[in-house]
Amino acid sequence: MNEVAAFWVTVLIFGLIALSQDQPSAADRAPLLLVQQIPLPNVAGRIDHFTFDGKRKRVIGAALGNNTVEVVDTFAGRDTHSITGAAAPQGVRGSRVIPLCLGQEEHNA
Repeated sequence: MNEVAAFWVTVLIFGLIALSQDQPSAADRAPLLLVQQIPLPNVAGRIDHFTFDGKRKRVIGAALGNNTVEVVDTFAGRDTHSITGAAAPQGVRGSRVIPLCLGQEEHNA
């Protein structure tokens, strides 16, 4: 009997905790809106993970199909730089552009 009572008390506690959490408002749940499309003419093939440099308004992405890392200026709306020589980049880390390549162990910077 005590186990059943403990179970229901636990369910009640977790239920109250769940109900007490802030629910997002309608503005917080608004869908993403397409503001602009930026062509990447030098990129062929798959694009992998991205990072965002908010200070400089840049998106830095790993272009796996090109073996490059692409730097896109979101304010100007153009591809500003291609970093070549990255062997199968799978992602980038931080705004200092550390490419993470296939078969490479990630090192803390």
